[in-house]
Amino acid sequence: MKTLRVTGKGRLSLKPDTIVVSFKSSAVYTDYAETIAMASKATKDLKAVIAKAGVDSELLKTTNLDVSPDYDTWYDDNNHRHEKFIGYKYTHNSKIKIDNDNKILGKLLYEVSASPLDVRFDIRYTVKDIEKSKNDLLREAIKDAKEKAQILSEAAGVKLKSVVDINYSWGEIEIYSEPLRLMDRQICAAPSKSFDIDIDADDIDVNDTVTVVWEID
Repeated sequence: MKTLRVTGKGRLSLKPDTIVVSFKSSAVYTDYAETIAMASKATKDLKAVIAKAGVDSELLKTTNLDVSPDYDTWYDDNNHRHEKFIGYKYTHNSKIKIDNDNKILGKLLYEVSASPLDVRFDIRYTVKDIEKSKNDLLREAIKDAKEKAQILSEAAGVKLKSVVDINYSWGEIEIYSEPLRLMDRQICAAPSKSFDIDIDADDIDVNDTVTVVWEID
């Protein structure tokens, strides 16, 4: 059986409509139960600050919570390693999705930075319906493969028949951009109760490929 293998490429430029603010907090306590309790308190305090900014605190979601022993490590003059247990460390990662609105973002970041919370954050722009975007991208890749196959078959004087194989990696496609980089405590210097952010995030360019094999005659 004679075949024609073509790789199609899909390209999309997506207008970001959502902002994802990710938070990270960590601390060490001598007692395991205390560490768990303080991790929970830190989350409640962060939710309170988010609510103060006028954002629904229930939108805050945990992405990872780790509690593990923490050690002070050093080497002696003979290069022998030593460890001393100092307590239990929690690391809590969470995120919140808000509309792509500079005023909401500015208020949220100001309240977090002006609070006594020891938390780091970063900002990403994305789209609400990521799955739809991925499916649209795949459709574009298939369309491109079909067009290329049609051109190649006509130029070679052969006839396309049925599709005998489709090869797609199903790898994870990340759809985001980071046009805004701020130091975590930079906002504290803001004279008002909000940070004046004037960002029009550029479109997010994404691409993906799919390989299609046709039987030819």
